[in-house]
Amino acid sequence: MQIRLLLFGLLMIFGVGRLSAQPFTGNIPLPTLGTDTYQGFQGGLYPDGSNDVPEAHALAAREQADAITPLDAMGNPDPEGKTGFIAIGMSNTTQEFKVFERFADLTVSRRSRVVLVNTAQAGQSSELTADPTARYWEVVQDKLAAAGLSNEQVQIAWVKLAQSDPASTFPSHAQNLQTELVATLNVARDLFPNLRIAFLSSRIYGGYSNDPSRGEPISYETGFAVKWLIEAQIDGDASLNFDPDAGPVEAPLLLWGPYLWADGVNQSESGLKWLERDFEADGVHPSLRGELKVGRRLTRFFDALTDFVRPWWRGLALRGLHPMIVDDDATVDTTEPGGNFGGLPLLSVGNNERSIYLRFDVSRIPAEDVLHAKLSLRSLPNSAAVISVDTADDTSWNEHNITADNAPAPTGMPVSEGVLWSPDSSPSFDLTDAVRNDDDGIITVVITREDGPFQELASKENWNGGRPALFVSFIGQHRPDKISEGAFELRY
Repeated sequence: MQIRLLLFGLLMIFGVGRLSAQPFTGNIPLPTLGTDTYQGFQGGLYPDGSNDVPEAHALAAREQADAITPLDAMGNPDPEGKTGFIAIGMSNTTQEFKVFERFADLTVSRRSRVVLVNTAQAGQSSELTADPTARYWEVVQDKLAAAGLSNEQVQIAWVKLAQSDPASTFPSHAQNLQTELVATLNVARDLFPNLRIAFLSSRIYGGYSNDPSRGEPISYETGFAVKWLIEAQIDGDASLNFDPDAGPVEAPLLLWGPYLWADGVNQSESGLKWLERDFEADGVHPSLRGELKVGRRLTRFFDALTDFVRPWWRGLALRGLHPMIVDDDATVDTTEPGGNFGGLPLLSVGNNERSIYLRFDVSRIPAEDVLHAKLSLRSLPNSAAVISVDTADDTSWNEHNITADNAPAPTGMPVSEGVLWSPDSSPSFDLTDAVRNDDDGIITVVITREDGPFQELASKENWNGGRPALFVSFIGQHRPDKISEGAFELRY
């Protein structure tokens, strides 16, 4: 550690990197810290400096995982139901979960009844999510409804939160965050009565930030809030009780998800390091590279098929999930009624002037066997959008000939209307009825926004991991050779 700190001092003296940037801090990741201490507090992810789930808690976690099953909209077990998997958190959380969601939706061997919805939101700190009356929770429920899930179907959550402005030093700020995490989980369990397991992560590296409240060692120390939270549940804290035999259920069972902090350029034992280019200019939010790092960590975590994941996540020999890339997409603009914008890398909606048209060929989808069809978009990092999604009966257009003058009229019966989506998120919409009731093998989707600044979405020509896609899951399993393969890649 002394060598690390000496090197860090030399880097600062000779002006390597930005003046405010810390390429590393000398702090040790919690899994590596183990039984050693940081300011008198022991490391490790779980009690006694261990990274292993204690035996009794592991047994309880396996029981909760085994109990996760597809549910109908009322929360009753139903082999043709759904298993909701959501994200709870802030801007970083929504940016990172959107990449994991796309990876997971492209993993056709996983259980098709698991429906992922990115309900994390920009600008939402733990102080806000701890409040049951906060607008945050209304938007969460709006997003679930738009994606075709009920509150009763949500059973798994990934939680990653931080305070907006920690007002004290360690350990007080971590203890405050722990308190707000307890309250947040209490709210979540009240709203989602079948929420069984929450996987938690703490912040990524903060040393490249100019903002002390989001920098180091604050980011590192949020890991202790998560550690202490889980230990409190293990120790029997009634406010975190998950066992109905022990009293009122107040929270889901808590486990660590992937541990995401590493000491800047110093690679952790798990192979993670954080470079300045992994962040946006503010040094806080992940860049595309940073999003990809976390998305891959989440993917590996769930694909490891531990006893806490295998019962509800593992794939089957025959697949029931089919991803489809959009066939045609375009913006139409009433201020340029004859203009065609089908070849642009961005789709734009807003000001009651621009609308977005998407065209999917579902002619080889066995409509009678469709369980769920999720339209997935990628919102780019500008203003938040309140958008509506409709369909159109006319499917004769393509992206090379559509204009505002000849664009098909929407049906006027929106699939989703007026849902707030954060910037840099992954909006999801339920197109199940449209696919099931299709009569010509083509679906036209119309996205509108009545007023407000323009919102941009990634188009088919945009390869940054977010081209419009339709993820169709089936009742029963379908062999891959029965459905045409989509041309899917996720590039950064």
